[in-house]
Amino acid sequence: MGALNLTIEVGGQQGEQFEEVEALVDTSAVTTMLPGSMLRRLGVIPTTSEIFAHACGEEGAAPLIGAYTLEGLHLGIDPYAQQLIPLDRPLSLR
Repeated sequence: MGALNLTIEVGGQQGEQFEEVEALVDTSAVTTMLPGSMLRRLGVIPTTSEIFAHACGEEGAAPLIGAYTLEGLHLGIDPYAQQLIPLDRPLSLR
């Protein structure tokens, strides 16, 4: 388990547009949450809809990258180097 803040790039479905965003990457969070306004600017078309209760509201909440996204991209967190790593590489031991 781990968490860190990273600047990441989020891209549209066609891979033509990208936006940088500061996000909390947290392996104890299940889902990923990104501002709807950013996704609309990138041309992301929703395929399903879910309702989440969040203390800050959708637009006020900090972007969050959760475990499902990390697993889907085969990424883990190296807590010592404070970075994402491919899961086929062992964590650094310092």
